[in-house]
Amino acid sequence: MKQNLSKILGLILIIQFIGCADFLNRETNGNSDLKENSFADSIWIEFATAMESKNLEYLEKNSFDTIECIDCILENKSESEYYKSDYIFQNYLDKLMHLDPLTNKEFSTYMDDSIIRVSYNIKWKLAPEGSYGLVFTFKKRNERFYFNGMFTIP
Repeated sequence: MKQNLSKILGLILIIQFIGCADFLNRETNGNSDLKENSFADSIWIEFATAMESKNLEYLEKNSFDTIECIDCILENKSESEYYKSDYIFQNYLDKLMHLDPLTNKEFSTYMDDSIIRVSYNIKWKLAPEGSYGLVFTFKKRNERFYFNGMFTIP
């Protein structure tokens, strides 16, 4: 009886180990097998892919004329953090993306009737709490969402 119980417990442990190993091998990001993409996720993944491939035509077509970019133009800091989108895409795309690549990092989305926010939690030992937030924003105009920019949260 004790031998059978040991075999059963051993089998259960092996099954759990295999299940955990499979779970750990999956990629956890907005495009993972672990969750179905929402409408907001789909908009973001398509836009982030366009940034990574430097598809300027797509980026400009799906953005407002001026966009927010906190880290883009540090030498000419003005009170406004909004700049011409075509200028940012052509000259500061790497600063706008902040992370390269974006599509393989874990993110979360928030959406309501007029806005989509895509948030990344970036671990960084120099940040006040060990990490900071990176947020990309889309706003709705004429029933479509357009890219509005990027900002960070300390």
